[in-house]
Amino acid sequence: MNRVCLARLTGARASLAQSVRGVAGQERLELETRQGAPGVRGAVEQEKPELEVRSDVFSARPTRSLLRTLAIYQVCAVDRIVDNSLQLLRLGERLLGSRLLQLLAQPFYRQFVAGAEQRELAQVAATLQRDNIQLMLTSMLEADVDEEAASERQLEANLEEALRVLTIVREVTAGQDQAALQAKFTAHLNADLLVHISRVFSSSESPSSLVEQLANAMVTSDQVSVPGLTSEQQYAWDSCVRRLKTLGEACADSGMLMFVDGEFTYTNPAISWLTLALMAVFNQREAFIRGTHQCYLKATPANLEREYAICQQLGACFGGKLVRGAYMARERQLAQQEGRASPVCDSYEATTLSYTRAVEFALRRVAEDGGRTQIMVATHNHESILHALGLARRLGVVPFSGGLAFAQIYGMADYLTVAAGTRWSPRL
Repeated sequence: MNRVCLARLTGARASLAQSVRGVAGQERLELETRQGAPGVRGAVEQEKPELEVRSDVFSARPTRSLLRTLAIYQVCAVDRIVDNSLQLLRLGERLLGSRLLQLLAQPFYRQFVAGAEQRELAQVAATLQRDNIQLMLTSMLEADVDEEAASERQLEANLEEALRVLTIVREVTAGQDQAALQAKFTAHLNADLLVHISRVFSSSESPSSLVEQLANAMVTSDQVSVPGLTSEQQYAWDSCVRRLKTLGEACADSGMLMFVDGEFTYTNPAISWLTLALMAVFNQREAFIRGTHQCYLKATPANLEREYAICQQLGACFGGKLVRGAYMARERQLAQQEGRASPVCDSYEATTLSYTRAVEFALRRVAEDGGRTQIMVATHNHESILHALGLARRLGVVPFSGGLAFAQIYGMADYLTVAAGTRWSPRL
């Protein structure tokens, strides 16, 4: 069943909410806060930014909610449970049945998902707004390779679901600052086909030309032929381009941001191609369409710089969300099975350096571009937040002024979310 989920953002926008499965599979790389990581400690000590963590951050929370949060924290701290979460869920469904399993999983669902109905979401949005926290909604629609391919009818239904979420976002955030939603493109084109298209884009000697060609096709409704596709696959690709143009146009017409989620390395190049084309079409005046950059991957800082350069060449505003990432275990496993080097950073410290490099590059572009570059620092790492705040101060970038926002997953790192939300007003 498709559920509408909620994530929250200190200031203006939010990152992806997590279902029970998503939380169970989230890498501790993203969740841990380690003091003094290389590349961050020196910058924090030099800048000394202010981010007061309030002692009364949980004072308005019901005791029952706090006890639930504490219990879930203790469960998720057990590596064996987290590492085998999907198997445990499947075993539980087989032994207990889906209804009883859903009942037992409700505490996790309520911790990390704000609800499935518009009324519930509106209540949560109003509660978060009291602390200057805004939200982003997403429908949990995605797919992977080797899964049963969705029919064109199903993919069209996914577009309708995404447009329905857009309407909900607009209604539950009425009267607040610029709203946002998040999308996964494997909901709009089968992953196996994205793999082939990724190879085509990755091997191109002129990716900016391919982006421009696809952007022009979106405007004129022409076809962009992809080498190696059958006529049926070409039709599926053309239909995907049409669907995503419809979704991008709906966001731009509503003044809403759309964050395109990063997925696996074997589909990300195609996702980047589509995202950059949408940017070229709809980001001429403002960054309505924004990509996601997974800094646990070794290639991310270089890819970020390349995608920024493409937007510059095509005259498009650049928008991006910087995350550490959530697919580390699978990426390493696949690399080992295929006998190739892992695309994942070799250590926590290396990932921190990758994240810091990406933040520094993006923030400098924000400071230089006169409002045409806007980024979201999406992290639960206190040191990374302090580093970004310190660099922003030095560069003259005002947090939540439009160029810089911060995000955390709904139900996680509340002390950071509330601290930032109450420190700065989320004007865009």
